Amino acid sequence: MKKLCSLILAAGLILSLAACGAVVDYDTPKSEELSAAYDFYRDSQASLASGMAITPEQADEVFIVLVSCGMDGKVSNVTRKQGDDGHCTVNTVTSFTAYDVYYTDGVVDRVEKGGKELYPNPEPEPEEPDTTEPNEPEAPATLEELIDAAIDKANAEKEEVKLVDTESEENPDEKRVEIYLAGSDNLTTNMIRKGMWMKTSTILEALQSCEDISEIVTTWSFPMIDAYGNSFEDTVMIITVSKETLDKINFEGFLWENLPSIADEYFQHRLLDE
Repeated sequence: MKKLCSLILAAGLILSLAACGAVVDYDTPKSEELSAAYDFYRDSQASLASGMAITPEQADEVFIVLVSCGMDGKVSNVTRKQGDDGHCTVNTVTSFTAYDVYYTDGVVDRVEKGGKELYPNPEPEPEEPDTTEPNEPEAPATLEELIDAAIDKANAEKEEVKLVDTESEENPDEKRVEIYLAGSDNLTTNMIRKGMWMKTSTILEALQSCEDISEIVTTWSFPMIDAYGNSFEDTVMIITVSKETLDKINFEGFLWENLPSIADEYFQHRLLDE
């Protein structure tokens, strides 16, 4: 009963002031800030204050709540049903659906729109069903792909790769990997030789985890010139490393200069001895 009397007195005061031609002061501590942020604030504040029979300061708080609920246009109408104190509907120029505002002594308790609560406990948006097709699991890389990736990592020039069946009864998928690479020219014979060691070491490290390998044979070719001045490609280095040897290498501390020493078989053309 006390709440009803307060609302009647507030509404009567506003109406009496309007009837007397008095101008209601809608300037509040938040007016300047809200006016700068929302061009529809001034008209909305006045409509809320008069329609809900609340003070301009309380209208500011209602406005802030409605903005947080998604209101983005001027309040066009505020309706209070007779006998339904503490509840009004707020219409805006940008929405066909009204906001249902429930309040006590000018303070908003709850806001609903279309039967859905927006304040203070907004209902979560329903999750959209996932219509995307599940990704097919990626097939593991083939041995050929792993070898090509290792050669690319070493920045070596591939001539040919052969996978030779070992006909192992224990592992029918086991292969001997034969990698044929073209050597790169360099300033000195020593630098050419070391470049081949370094790139071979990089390839071996990349293939160390492959299980279906019996051994890796890396063959390097290099352009030569015979006594008659004719150029031709010739094999200048062959490095054979078995899987057993490869598994022993700790590449974090391994020096590629030691590759000829630990290889199961090693051939080097006499021209690279210079």
